[in-house]
Amino acid sequence: MIIDVSRYNRVIDFAKVKAAGVTEVISRVGVGFNGDPFFGRNYVRARALGLKVGAYYVPKWNYDTTMQVEACAASLDGAGWKQDGEVWIDCEVADGYTGAALRNAIYNFLTKLEATLHVRPGIYTANWWWTPRVGNTSWARTYQLWVAHYTTDIKPIMPLGWTKYAIWQYSESGRVDGVQGNVDLNRRV
Repeated sequence: MIIDVSRYNRVIDFAKVKAAGVTEVISRVGVGFNGDPFFGRNYVRARALGLKVGAYYVPKWNYDTTMQVEACAASLDGAGWKQDGEVWIDCEVADGYTGAALRNAIYNFLTKLEATLHVRPGIYTANWWWTPRVGNTSWARTYQLWVAHYTTDIKPIMPLGWTKYAIWQYSESGRVDGVQGNVDLNRRV
């Protein structure tokens, strides 16, 4: 089981999380120029217990891309990130961008992040957001997909352009010992 966490989950007891069967944690690095105040703590504590730790970043399309990529990389470096977990960009806010402008902003962010980190990032999104706003692209399917679709169905509804996913976020209201309140639950293919 995989959980993804952010400042909303506050202080997490990763020993209890691991004992509950969680094998991987994906922690939010930040949103725009606002770093997540719990990222470093989450990364260090989860990794110390042997959990695989990935990271996700929420770009703000109307902010300077290069500066956001540098902020993301600095936060990862500051936590001691070892490039052993995946990095994702969270695509579920358009910031007023549409069509080609949004597609270009996402692609530009992905390519700059990859060049800076030397790791190919993945895309976190959902059909309800991606399909009407971004649509089908020639490049999106070349990136791993972390798809959000809260359902009890046996598979998620895929965003336009993808036929497979790497991770499925199937619940936003999961309960895991060691995490106060609800937490997002995910599984790999």
